[in-house]
Amino acid sequence: MAKESAISIKNLTKTYKTGIKRRSIKAVDNLSLEVPQGCVFGLLGPNGAGKTTTLKAILGFIQVDQGNIQIFGQPNTSIKSHQYVGFLPEQPYFHLHLTPAEILDFFGKLFRLPQKTRQERAENILELVGLSRYAEIPLSKFSKGMLQRLGIAQAMINNPDLLILDEPASGLDPIGQIDMRNIILSQKQAGKTILLSSHQLTEVEKICDFIAIIDEGRLMASGETQKLIREEQKVEINLVNVSPSLHLKLKPLALKKGKGKRATLLVNQKSLQRVIDQVRQDGAEIKSVIPQKKTLEDFFLETIGKEKSDAN
Repeated sequence: MAKESAISIKNLTKTYKTGIKRRSIKAVDNLSLEVPQGCVFGLLGPNGAGKTTTLKAILGFIQVDQGNIQIFGQPNTSIKSHQYVGFLPEQPYFHLHLTPAEILDFFGKLFRLPQKTRQERAENILELVGLSRYAEIPLSKFSKGMLQRLGIAQAMINNPDLLILDEPASGLDPIGQIDMRNIILSQKQAGKTILLSSHQLTEVEKICDFIAIIDEGRLMASGETQKLIREEQKVEINLVNVSPSLHLKLKPLALKKGKGKRATLLVNQKSLQRVIDQVRQDGAEIKSVIPQKKTLEDFFLETIGKEKSDAN
């Protein structure tokens, strides 16, 4: 039997009123999404795409116009579902006169954890995020990166099955980003589900099993990260002994450049075999086949760009 999704979103729509004339803007537009259990899932999109609104809707922070959201099969508005979740906002704020130990003790009390459990978890989590040496230092002396580490620590104090992280690497230096990556992967190895929103596509490509790209509140693409990238990867094929008739046949299919009896093709994976069959049928010779490496950033830009061009 297949496991239920960690998060299930059906037909989510959220509209805001803005400006003096109270003009309606759809921040999220009929969005449906499934986040499998036990994975790292990246929610991607440009600024203003609706990512943070979607996270707020999942957490029950805002009232939506329509749609249904469940967390491990429970309505997202139920108190029970909240016990499963840890949340890191994009800009976490803490009272600066407190220490990390006091912050984690406070959040542990909100979850009604016994004192011994709070203390043990706080020590372990502060060690994990690299703040154990600063457990008794006031936050007023912390850098932005250190506060970000504390943010992820407070999200983990209740040992949640689901971590929702809004720009978790914000403000971190390169070493801090690597540490954050390792923390996230350690939680995945522990069987947790992580939903994160991020603009750092290189990091997303390294850690996310699945991604969804949204723009103007609408879902543009979703699926397994590497599969999505691989399906859009292109292959460069260099040909010799190309006849004039083959030039004409290849032009609408895959021709990148051609002159005389030579031609260079740029073919996506879906049409690769069809083009090769056509080349062989017409008697041309394949001199080289060179895969073109595609990154998540390439895929992201093409996905957003395609929609923009279709709309214009």
